[in-house]
Amino acid sequence: MKTMLQTVVAAGLLVTGGAAYAGDLTSTVTLTSDYDFRGITQTAEDPALQASLDYSFGNGFSLGAWGSNVDFGSGTDSNVEVDLYGAYSKSYDSGFNWTAGFTEYTYHPGGDNIDTLELFVGAGYKNFSAKYWYSDDFSNSGLSAYYLEANYTQPLPKDFALALHAAKSGGDYWKAAGAQYEDYAISLSKPVGKFTASLKYAFSETYSDRIIFSVATTFPWKD
Repeated sequence: MKTMLQTVVAAGLLVTGGAAYAGDLTSTVTLTSDYDFRGITQTAEDPALQASLDYSFGNGFSLGAWGSNVDFGSGTDSNVEVDLYGAYSKSYDSGFNWTAGFTEYTYHPGGDNIDTLELFVGAGYKNFSAKYWYSDDFSNSGLSAYYLEANYTQPLPKDFALALHAAKSGGDYWKAAGAQYEDYAISLSKPVGKFTASLKYAFSETYSDRIIFSVATTFPWKD
């Protein structure tokens, strides 16, 4: 993974031709009633404390790390998930945008041997976006998996925002498990001072429906 991060940094420097860009370092801390990932609880429907550290190079490239407690149930050893990710994104005045990058999901030391590297590409136009994720070795199984998602956001009065999500999990990994599935979510969020409160209803064909409440804040705080 260190090599992947170095590659992304080097690519960013190559594209800029050595030009100086003002970077932006931020951190987001979230407390949530349940860590939901693609329609499946990652904490046995218990609360999670999550934090990220993100750096934007100011030229479209970004790198980051994100962590959360996890609980996959009896017979598993993972207690902490740490993700490393990088991306390149480009936006246009027309409202169109696109992005491409990777995420490495890790559960060590002491966790289950289910680390996964995913690559993704995505595109959006104004309030709509879609993204395709792919791994050729999902959960260290030797089998491929993909995740195709579509999202829509809509600002509402009083600073509320509505978000709609629909996605499909498929590929050899999910076929072997007999569990290819779709997941959906409806979220409502609102900034409250320097925090953002969110209420999400997550549901899928296979896993239990859940209502999830979360509060997040991003540092450094700005006036």
